[in-house]
Amino acid sequence: MKIMITTPPAKTTELWPPLGLLYIAANLKKHRNDDIKVVDAFCLNLDGDQLVEIAVKEHPDVFGMNCSTHTFLQAIETMRKISELLPDTVILLGGYHATFAAEQILRGYPFIDYIIKGEAEEAMVDLLGCIESGRKPDHVAGISFLDEGRHVSNQIAIIEDLDALPMPDRSMLTGVEYGYTMQGIPLTFGKFTTISTSRGCPFNCSYCSCAAFSLRRWRYRSAESVVDEMQLLYDEGYRSVVLVDDNFTHKVDRVNKICDLIKERGIKMQFYCEGRVNNASLEMLKNMKKAGFDVMYFGAESASEPVLEYYNKKIKPAQIISAVKNAKEADMIVVTSFILGAPVATRLGAGGTPRGILRWRAGSIRQQSWRDGNRSLPPEKTCRAAHQRGHRSRAGAPEGSGGRSRAPVGSIGTASMWLPSGPIPLPTKREVLRERSSRKM
Repeated sequence: MKIMITTPPAKTTELWPPLGLLYIAANLKKHRNDDIKVVDAFCLNLDGDQLVEIAVKEHPDVFGMNCSTHTFLQAIETMRKISELLPDTVILLGGYHATFAAEQILRGYPFIDYIIKGEAEEAMVDLLGCIESGRKPDHVAGISFLDEGRHVSNQIAIIEDLDALPMPDRSMLTGVEYGYTMQGIPLTFGKFTTISTSRGCPFNCSYCSCAAFSLRRWRYRSAESVVDEMQLLYDEGYRSVVLVDDNFTHKVDRVNKICDLIKERGIKMQFYCEGRVNNASLEMLKNMKKAGFDVMYFGAESASEPVLEYYNKKIKPAQIISAVKNAKEADMIVVTSFILGAPVATRLGAGGTPRGILRWRAGSIRQQSWRDGNRSLPPEKTCRAAHQRGHRSRAGAPEGSGGRSRAPVGSIGTASMWLPSGPIPLPTKREVLRERSSRKM
């Protein structure tokens, strides 16, 4: 069969390779003998008509695309055109938005044949087997489709043994020099890519869809598997790597083993990763720095304990302060994110967050907006509510981002319910002095 999987058409300066699509393609190559084409329309900055033109030229038997809440309209319009021009092509959709609003999408857009919810590597293999043989895919993990008007919906697909997956084949991507800039400032240097060492998160923060998408199950690759891939990337000339894990530092002994293996093998790369502040000891961070981890991202979200409780973060402001201090002492660049505008913060008079941000003096701060109207809904209901109210455009997304956030690895899509709205400038000396003066009054 001829398979084409793509990112949605959009415009962006955040050029991250579509790791999820590459994992799907690699697993298809391992188990089947298909003709597979991966098109990163997002980072190629293609518009919908350009992607349709490519699809018509390729004329695939199966066309799959990712779907985020903020690229939903572009994705749907593009797939509608492809369906009209290629009526025999099976149309697939995946990602966060599709996962949590599957039935509404299937009923509202009947040209979508199937939705794969969750991590699609194994589900895609099984689904293609069903399509090829003419069988109904009732048994396929994560599948949603309409069977004579009846919604067939299986549980979200989760990959348990990540070490068993083949490594993504980055040579399938052409035409894009990947890298990351913020407001024109380069944040990655040299040949750049991403890597996934774990998936999911066991926590249940109220604003985050990761827990629902992964069924709150954190799974990880062995240290040896991770460093084997890093070695391969290093040998291929890559020098900057972002770890797309939601919680890289969750298992401290694994982090230390990865770092020790990197040093033993002489891998000289710059790594960027994300972790929780309750797993940020100075000893571990120093070991990470020695192994090449230069940038540490913490999801602080607030300086106010009541707001953190409202977000169900399971952390305290003191832990955030300690984590930032330890990372800076380890000579790492520290990035913290904050979600502003939670209703409980408004009732508390902003909860002290702005002053907390100034005091911590992280190297970079990103603010995110708590979107009114979604604030009391769990992630799956948030997607459905946004879909029903028509909140499906890029409104509120940062310029040039296309509404993109890091991809859920293994899914066909990318999404985030909470929109990055740019860095907050570091305070000037005058602002710091004014802040100190106000605290003395």
